[in-house]
Amino acid sequence: MTTFITRCPTCSQAFKLDESVLNAKEGQVRCGFCNSVFNAKEHLYRSKTSAAMSVAVMERQAEAERQGIASMKALASQLQGFDAVDDSANLTRVTPSATAAPARQEVINAPLAQETTAPAIPAVIEPAAAQEPAEDIDDEDDEDDEPKRSRTWLWALVALIALVGIVAQLLAMYRPVVLEKAPQMQQVYTPLCQYLKCAQPQAEKTVAPKAPTFTVVSQNLEKLDDKRWAVRVTVKNVTDAAQKFPALLVQLKSAKEDVLTRRQVLPENYLEDKAATVAAQAQAEIGFAFELQEGEPATLSVEIDPSI
Repeated sequence: MTTFITRCPTCSQAFKLDESVLNAKEGQVRCGFCNSVFNAKEHLYRSKTSAAMSVAVMERQAEAERQGIASMKALASQLQGFDAVDDSANLTRVTPSATAAPARQEVINAPLAQETTAPAIPAVIEPAAAQEPAEDIDDEDDEDDEPKRSRTWLWALVALIALVGIVAQLLAMYRPVVLEKAPQMQQVYTPLCQYLKCAQPQAEKTVAPKAPTFTVVSQNLEKLDDKRWAVRVTVKNVTDAAQKFPALLVQLKSAKEDVLTRRQVLPENYLEDKAATVAAQAQAEIGFAFELQEGEPATLSVEIDPSI
């Protein structure tokens, strides 16, 4: 039976089929690769027949036998003590009949006769075994990818080591700040500071208490009217040198110990001469008034303000 080969016009895939398949669906087939429907008779190629293929096989076998005999003759002539053997008389030469192989036919594009019947369902054909597309394997590309992947991993490792080093250096530089926010990080700094120079926390500056220059000797509260109250305070300079008048912290409380007001009174609030001083070991009387919108003070508390 004659074998035909057709080619899909869409994807150019070749398919092997015989006359029974070609005539069963009136030439309408469906490509097994791209599912395109086309007429196989319009894209048909005629393949070699089985007889022609048999002749070609017989010719190849006869040629192989002739080459084998020639090799044996050449070997036997080189052996000493032995005559060359000519077995050509016992061989039967096989001469194939002169059957010309069918030439490749051009694509048959003759359209089929139009019929009024319903269109036939196209047959799905699979590609011929000889025409199956082989997977493209590019060994050179795979070999080139290996060094690229190796270099990528190397650069990633170098970047990771550099990042760890930067983080460790920053932790060492800002050790006091980190420990202030997270004291539990001391466990991390114990081994880290063995290899890196860690910043040491600064010692807290201790400010020696300022020696008092004045003390309050007496204090008195006097009501002037419904909203105004007068305060009189006697202070003493406890140093051996003249001192400027001090600033005072005045607090008034109600009978229930509620704070009605707490104020800082500066020397310029109660002195006309801002440059006035108190002699060494001398006392001075200070007077000023408060105005209260609500409440009636019951107790008075006056202290020397050490910040001024």
